Amino acid sequence: MDELLFLDIGSNQLIGTIPTSVGLLTKLEELNLHSNLLTGTIPTEIGLLFDLEHLDIHFNFLSGFIPGELSLISNLKTILLYGNNDLKRPTNND
Repeated sequence: MDELLFLDIGSNQLIGTIPTSVGLLTKLEELNLHSNLLTGTIPTEIGLLFDLEHLDIHFNFLSGFIPGELSLISNLKTILLYGNNDLKRPTNND
C-alpha cells in the first residue's frame, strides 16, 4: 500500500476513527474520507504524508485540535474540514 496515490472512501458510512496507520501511506496525494461517520481527532500522522495535495474530511464527527503537523505538508493545496463536530485551530499555548 506504500505506492497508493489516491484513496477515496467518502460517502461510505464508515464508523470509527481515522487510524494512525494512515501515516504509512507515504505516496498518497489525495485522501477523501468525507461524508462518513468518523469520530475522534485528526491523527497527527497525517503530517507524514508529504506528497498529499488534497485532504477532504468534511461532514464527519471529528473533534479536537487540527494538528499543526498539517503545516509540514508543503504540497497541500486543499483542506476541507467543515461540517465536523468541534474542530479547533491550534493556538500558541497548545
